[in-house]
Amino acid sequence: MQSQTLPKIASRADSTWAEPDFILGWYALLLSTGSAEEHLCHAIEKDHRALFRIVNNDVCKQYPHILNKLKAKYQDHTEISPNKSL
Repeated sequence: MQSQTLPKIASRADSTWAEPDFILGWYALLLSTGSAEEHLCHAIEKDHRALFRIVNNDVCKQYPHILNKLKAKYQDHTEISPNKSL
């Protein structure tokens, strides 16, 4: 899909920027492509603050089973705070 081309390039280009992986995960949720959890994990691994954004995103909230997995895997490693932004 063409809408995912630039985020894929950006994800590979910058190993510290979580936004492209968040976008790819978000698209995967919307399109039910099955790779959402993988992309969201990459986003959190690049920047642990991404977990806050993911768990508070309206689209992501529709997939509590994925959110629960991500929180279980990463919440102990990061402080989720609304005062920190991406």
